[in-house]
Amino acid sequence: MIKSKKKIKLYTYNLKTKYPLPVFGNTSTSRKGFLLIQETSNGYKIGEAAPLPSFHKTTFETIQGELIDFIRSPERKINNHYHSLSRFAIDMLNMERCSTSRYVRTINTLYREDISQKDILNFQRIKLKVGRDGIQKDVDNIQDILSKNPNIQIRLDANCLWSFEDTLIFWDQIIQKDLQESIEYIEDPVQDSCNLSYLSEIPLALDTLFSICKSEELLEYSPVAIILKPTLQGGFFNVKKYQEHIYEKNVNIQIIISSTFESSIGISALMKLSDPRMIHGLGTLQYFCPPKHDLVKQSIQQSRDQLIFFDKIYTDEDIRWDLLEEI
Repeated sequence: MIKSKKKIKLYTYNLKTKYPLPVFGNTSTSRKGFLLIQETSNGYKIGEAAPLPSFHKTTFETIQGELIDFIRSPERKINNHYHSLSRFAIDMLNMERCSTSRYVRTINTLYREDISQKDILNFQRIKLKVGRDGIQKDVDNIQDILSKNPNIQIRLDANCLWSFEDTLIFWDQIIQKDLQESIEYIEDPVQDSCNLSYLSEIPLALDTLFSICKSEELLEYSPVAIILKPTLQGGFFNVKKYQEHIYEKNVNIQIIISSTFESSIGISALMKLSDPRMIHGLGTLQYFCPPKHDLVKQSIQQSRDQLIFFDKIYTDEDIRWDLLEEI
């Protein structure tokens, strides 16, 4: 619930990207989204909702309608039927800001076929999408990565695109080529969670599958990691509850916070949610073209595989009003 009675306005943005966004064949080189901007006594609070076509299973019109509905009555309880994107934006307005807080998080990078050896050498982890162009292509990409940095650990993301048989064939190829020590985990290899118990020899991570699995089943599958995306799993505070629940179980599972190509405003909120001991999936700012195409000035800094963010109340001078259009 928003405590302040200060007016909240809704804006839209359209940022250019350096590379096509690697999401289910999406070839877009722009990123559209919404900002909720609330004036406070000493500046502005900002919430971001950025629907990703073919990924969030909703429309821009739906999210815009929910955010307008919220603005009309910001002090009432948040509608449980709101999409996670809308809840994430609203939650950001409820987060406390502190001008003295400094956040440093280690991140993975994302694989592109044209990625340079210099770029890969800057990271301990790299994420590679698999299950799209055939198993041999996936293996070739893994070998390309390791030729550029033999010490890097690879996070594979299948997005439930493999069958159970495909997963076994792929892993057999990895074993034959002695690449298994370089694979940190395979994220959501299969669609049917019942098959996970038969993949105990493979290091597994749960992302989309976590949303449909009961929490008590997690120990049965023995995942290496749980990938949490607030824009898919009920917003910032709902994911925080997931984290606390998993920690209460006292199991040895990495809890990794992952972005869905938000701007630096959304990434800064995800940094607050993330555990500084983990390496998180927040390396998506490389797809944007800062500083010209960033919604705030002097926001997140990056040094090799680390993001650095100083929490603050945004001022008029911080916000790139020229990139925003009021709705």
